Amino acid sequence: PSVAGFVQQLPALAPALVLIVRAIRFHVAPTTCDDRIRRRIEAALAQHLREQDGDVGAFQDEHVRYVPRRPNEKPILVRFGWQQRPLGGPDTIEA
Repeated sequence: PSVAGFVQQLPALAPALVLIVRAIRFHVAPTTCDDRIRRRIEAALAQHLREQDGDVGAFQDEHVRYVPRRPNEKPILVRFGWQQRPLGGPDTIEA
């Protein structure tokens, strides 16, 4: 498997990729925080989703390397204002 091989197969894969992307709802959150805080939030949200029962927890990729809060960092409370709450989406998390 290589990028070049993927690009060569893209015309055959494109219809399936379009179906997958249409089936997935992407949630994008505008932030004004720095990269470190954003990564802490991302890690805390991923951990929360991983801990969910059923399909939500099972869907989470175990191989993604998130960057959670370090022991010397003060926790921050993150409150989500979902317009459409994703399955397993929390009201708040600590990052």
